Amino acid sequence: MDEDGQTPLYVAAGENRIEFVQLFIENGAAIDLTGNTTPFQIACAFNYYDIADVLYRAGAQVNYADSDGRTALFYATVKQNKKLISYLLSIGANEDIIDNEGIHLKDLSNDEIRKKLYDELY
Repeated sequence: MDEDGQTPLYVAAGENRIEFVQLFIENGAAIDLTGNTTPFQIACAFNYYDIADVLYRAGAQVNYADSDGRTALFYATVKQNKKLISYLLSIGANEDIIDNEGIHLKDLSNDEIRKKLYDELY
């Protein structure tokens, strides 16, 4: 883990490097080890569906909330990735999410709120 709390698996997930994600998993990398955001969350935040699926199949926690109270479904909803949202719901993602700022997942259907949060995150 580096000084920012990022593991090699986290970096590979965030850079859409599926071959490295698979290699790290095959060699025993901790799937949910994190300083804050998990590799699964970062894959969902950047719309890396295939990486999210590999991580889920390896045991990633679907409903893990980071220090801001946000889950993978929250990030996918901010990005409006319908395929990823459907996938997350199909594997048991919790829709009843309220982050630490009091924003409910349903609030993200309001474009003004969603765009403000999108600008803050990306």
